[in-house]
Amino acid sequence: MIARPSPSSGIGVCAVAVLCTVAFTYGEPRVHTLTLQQEAARISVPPVILFEVHDPRATTEALTGSTTITFDDAVMGAGRVLRISVKADGDLTRADGAPVPAAKISWRTSAASNGVGVNGVLSKSVYTQVFQGNAAARSGSVNVTWSIAFDGTRTRAGSHQVVLRWRIDSIVP
Repeated sequence: MIARPSPSSGIGVCAVAVLCTVAFTYGEPRVHTLTLQQEAARISVPPVILFEVHDPRATTEALTGSTTITFDDAVMGAGRVLRISVKADGDLTRADGAPVPAAKISWRTSAASNGVGVNGVLSKSVYTQVFQGNAAARSGSVNVTWSIAFDGTRTRAGSHQVVLRWRIDSIVP
């Protein structure tokens, strides 16, 4: 199921048995409510990552800076934890409209609270884990620093953006 923020509220809500996937098209972080049978959590994730690349031969951190992924009001089943994963909704979009592979983007996690952050590389075909909460954690967070690294060939300096698709799971670790 895909939840899209309504233009008036900016909040997307989804409910499924085990899995919730959220896609966004707006540029601001949104708060979403996830309901899994008798499990629930409120989660905030960034919908879009923006880059302003000045030198395609250098690694560039996101213009949006470090983003924070948070969850709170979590009620998980016995022995279950919250897992947050991400994939690109497509390739990066350059200012001139030409696509650039999403795999050029990676992230580093830091300052995880009530869970573990996982560093990774963005994909448009598979979800990659970013955070896993601790058992019985009612809230948690992780800072994510996004960066883009081109090989310098056939890539122009300029603005690049990628829309993110998030997957929220309740799992038994």
